[in-house]
Amino acid sequence: MNPSPYLCQRRGLFYFRRRIPRLSTYTSAVMVSLGTTDQKSAHRSCVQLTVYMDLMLDELADITLSDEALRSFMQGELRAFLQRLLSKRRLQHIDGSLTAAKLRLQQVEAQVLRSIVEHGLTDEIIESSVDEMSSHDQTIARDLHEKFYREFTSDWFTSEVEQRLIDQDLAKAPTGTDVLRARWAVIEGRMAAHSA
Repeated sequence: MNPSPYLCQRRGLFYFRRRIPRLSTYTSAVMVSLGTTDQKSAHRSCVQLTVYMDLMLDELADITLSDEALRSFMQGELRAFLQRLLSKRRLQHIDGSLTAAKLRLQQVEAQVLRSIVEHGLTDEIIESSVDEMSSHDQTIARDLHEKFYREFTSDWFTSEVEQRLIDQDLAKAPTGTDVLRARWAVIEGRMAAHSA
């Protein structure tokens, strides 16, 4: 498990702590208690909060708020998101909807996405990334890789990424390199969310 740069521990309790990129370094970072002393659970929550905060930063790019108001808004939103996330996890454990099969599928998806990130987007999965899986999981991994390949190379996915780039910077049209970097960032974000 890679340590997250936004995960910190104080008096045994884990916290999500991250600065808002466009704000002054004199403005306090957003800090949210993860309410746990378990590093694995804290890491999983931290990755999901990082992805959620990135999405919020994209949506709030054009909104003008004071530094302190923006920090307070982000902190409140992240706390609310964390509460929804923890409630959902509790329900999954109570009602059994987080079955071993679902958990295994999420692990295979994370491994397939990690393979795409590490080896690049190819039309077939790299065999070395599935060698240690059971034959059943290998079949699932190949099907998932094919699904992800179709999605990530589709015109819809490319136009969605281009639109997000245009929304972020209305002054210029995105270059081909910008689109490729953004597509890659989306794939890496999805991998991180599945890994958590």
